Amino acid sequence: MLPPLIITRAEGRPVLLFLLRLAAIGLALSSPCRGVILLVDPDRRLHLAREAFVKLFGLSPAENRLAVTLVNGLNLEAAACELRISYETARTTLKRIFEKTGTDRQGELMGLLTKIAVTFPT
Repeated sequence: MLPPLIITRAEGRPVLLFLLRLAAIGLALSSPCRGVILLVDPDRRLHLAREAFVKLFGLSPAENRLAVTLVNGLNLEAAACELRISYETARTTLKRIFEKTGTDRQGELMGLLTKIAVTFPT
């Protein structure tokens, strides 16, 4: 993989542009396509693919909402406020998410979630 190209902009964090050669990442297509361009915008909100999380971990809708809010950078107190639930409810929900995902700490959970999260246009 080539090093990323950093694209600065007037507002917000820089965007990263990756050029990926399909053969270099183990994909060989019969089409003339030889690579893909991947743009990473750190200012975009992440949205977890709900169906994937339900299938992978059995998260409930409430657990999924909290997970999405946390992966977008809010701490537990701010996430509870945004979701209009009490801090204690958020803590209990987070504990259930830990159990279902096999994680022990919020940082470990965030690492797992960001591997599965997908960025959608807003």
